[in-house]
Amino acid sequence: MKRTLFFSFCLMLSGIGFFGVGCGTQEAPPSRPWTWEAVPLSLPEDSRYPDLWIGDDGWKMSFTSMENDTLGRIFFLEQGGQAEKVAEGDRMFINWADFPRIFQADQGQTYLHWLEKNGSGTYAYGVKVALQKAGQAAWTLLGSPHEQKTETEHGFNSFFSLQGRPAMVWLDGREYAGDQKAMSLRTAHFVTEAELSADTLLDPRICDCCQTGAVATEKGAVIVYRDRSEDEIRDVYRVAYDGTSWTEPAPVARDQWMINGCPVNGPAVASKGDEVVVAWFTQAENIARVKVAFSRDGGITFGDPIVLDEEKAIGRVGVVWQQEQAWVSWLARKAEGAAVYLQGFSEGEAYGPVQEVVEMDPGRKSGFPILRANATGLWLAYTEVGNALTVRLLRAK
Repeated sequence: MKRTLFFSFCLMLSGIGFFGVGCGTQEAPPSRPWTWEAVPLSLPEDSRYPDLWIGDDGWKMSFTSMENDTLGRIFFLEQGGQAEKVAEGDRMFINWADFPRIFQADQGQTYLHWLEKNGSGTYAYGVKVALQKAGQAAWTLLGSPHEQKTETEHGFNSFFSLQGRPAMVWLDGREYAGDQKAMSLRTAHFVTEAELSADTLLDPRICDCCQTGAVATEKGAVIVYRDRSEDEIRDVYRVAYDGTSWTEPAPVARDQWMINGCPVNGPAVASKGDEVVVAWFTQAENIARVKVAFSRDGGITFGDPIVLDEEKAIGRVGVVWQQEQAWVSWLARKAEGAAVYLQGFSEGEAYGPVQEVVEMDPGRKSGFPILRANATGLWLAYTEVGNALTVRLLRAK
């Protein structure tokens, strides 16, 4: 049975604002009141579009900057250190939605990807990957996960761990150079710390520019993305590695969102063992919603979705496990502007009030907020829009 957390009558009774847990929700463990504080950062001018990797012993961040709208730079920042320029050039593709990702593998090495133009077209660009070996400061450019060199779009990469090996998944536009005219979903894993396998096709027709999400599970891994049917239904799908092979693509939920164009608003996924949680945005029936669904079998099947936000939702979701709880973040409009909101879940059930974390510009310039977690609490990185763009980092205990 589908449940919604957006009942105005319940909200008037609870007095928690725009969002809340529906009347009749089962009693759950007391929610912890997160206290958010700003983490001081020393950053270059015009920092934007962060990604964040969190371990129990510290964090690593990637972000970008632009000079005169022509010179793009890729930066790396480690907790307690100074921002380091990894790459720069006038062919960098700096984009509010398709931004660099950072990942530390189980063996300690760190991977960073960014995008570079590979042709004259607006969206002719490819993925570049760099490696920082464990205990070393230098970065080594490894090249691209896609061996073919078509002047088409390749991006929206996610790193993940596949049975202990670092791996990547990305949107691949090679078929736009031929007759198919469809974006595909492809993956590859590292056979050594610096050598990628040949890529594997996971889905031949997907939405053109929505973010991917990928996580390890006890059996293997699960990847989530926005699909695209022949009838332009663009619902959130998953493929899972079951220990021996990749499953066939299947919907996380059937929203039946028909849209003749990409909404640039991909899903997020997190795992704890074989428990998987997926959050996403949809505007099926012309109603903006953020939804979440849970799986207990490594992402093979999902329960009925729960609606977190209705009508005010912008999307740009995040999701993490923190200890035994799952936490979902999303961007939503308020009376003036917009804010990032947070909802907790225990045993697949929402509990406690929805918390407003921080106000955030609703436009594209602000990019996507990044929610992460470790044993000590939650972390949120985002781009503040002012006279210049500035990366901010918040920590919650």
